[in-house]
Amino acid sequence: MKRKKRVVIGLCSLLVLLIIGIGVRYFYPVKVRPEDKVVLSDELLPLSSAKPPSMELYAKSITIGIDEYVIEGKILSEQEMNPMFLVKGSQEEFNKKYGQVYGTNMIYTVRLDEVWYGNISEEEILVKIAGDKNSMITKPKVGDNVILFLSLHDGDDYYSPVYMEHSIFTNNGSLYAFSNVEEFCDYDGKKADVLKKDFYNLLDQYGIAYEPR
Repeated sequence: MKRKKRVVIGLCSLLVLLIIGIGVRYFYPVKVRPEDKVVLSDELLPLSSAKPPSMELYAKSITIGIDEYVIEGKILSEQEMNPMFLVKGSQEEFNKKYGQVYGTNMIYTVRLDEVWYGNISEEEILVKIAGDKNSMITKPKVGDNVILFLSLHDGDDYYSPVYMEHSIFTNNGSLYAFSNVEEFCDYDGKKADVLKKDFYNLLDQYGIAYEPR
């Protein structure tokens, strides 16, 4: 009996060490129907009221001079940022110091593993997503491997998703699109290289030069 207890305790200790060593990673469903996905931004801007985003739209936006970046990396940490607790003064003063921010935002530190498109030299970047953890835009979790389509506005220190959830994919073994747009949902369960190849094909189609890093 004592031997069995020692074995159980030993296995539990090994499990704890493994969790500490590799970190906790959330595994998203391999396939979810678009209509069953939780897309918080639909409450703000239903897709029916706007032209749905697409991979082609992301490629086209580069041709008209929008600063766009596509990165593959890992979310290292998160922090809730509320302007009310950072500075006193007007919204204009806050925006001048911290960038165009309204209300609560989540700030994510993202380690860059590969830059698919865009000139980014840093090893880590800060990504700002509107709302707290449970509002405005559905958000990834700390520890997630992600592929993000981002923009950076002049004078802003934070990158932001180009088109809310529709610019966010996790890559924890296979792809999971946070979008409920069918084109993006088709990537669920596939490898990241499939998405990358399709994106580069579109860049080639529009004659856009790129140098992955």
